[in-house]
Amino acid sequence: APDLVNMSLENANKLIYSMNLSMSVTEEYSSTVEKNYVISQAPVKGTPLKKGDTISIIISKGPQSLSVPNVIGYSLNDAKKILKQSGLNLGTVDYEYSNFRSEGTIINQSPLAGMGDIKEGDSINVVVSKGPKPAEQPSTDNSTGDTDSGDTNNSGTNSGSTNSGGTNNGATNNGGANSGATNSGGDTNTGDTNNSGTNTGGNNEEVVNPGEPTNISITETP
Repeated sequence: APDLVNMSLENANKLIYSMNLSMSVTEEYSSTVEKNYVISQAPVKGTPLKKGDTISIIISKGPQSLSVPNVIGYSLNDAKKILKQSGLNLGTVDYEYSNFRSEGTIINQSPLAGMGDIKEGDSINVVVSKGPKPAEQPSTDNSTGDTDSGDTNNSGTNSGSTNSGGTNNGATNNGGANSGATNSGGDTNTGDTNNSGTNTGGNNEEVVNPGEPTNISITETP
């Protein structure tokens, strides 16, 4: 018998006819042998034959068209089993966060179930849930520190008031409160300078009432 395996049906028929043999043909699906090619034969090659003997061959119908099974909602391991039972393979596996499917559960597939036919040995791609997306943590970088506006607190007040009939010799206040008043009874306030405070950002100048001496001494005439 001649070797007919993996030979096209047309060529196998020509060869058998040239050898004065007969041929019996059956068909079946095959994912490994191209359509209309010989999958197997009986008797096998090398078997002695007489004229008129019959060789039975099986011709491939190509891969069987299958309906796409649903694997959404299944675990990855269960999906592998379902696909294997259907003559299919697991393709690419991607992972995404999901608020609707628990971690490890398939949330999507391609092609979808019922969307067209596929052939035996084809692959189904799936997306697996990573569970809910973690909440974003607040930033630990504190950029809201206090800012020094550079304001100066000059809390002291110089009242600089003058009593009627008296003379105010203009004491300078550098942060404290100096009344600097002279009573009309004759006693003179010599304008003491109060240096207890700090004058921030200003010049320290002694203020003198113009036209009057700084120190005044009044002597009463008997």
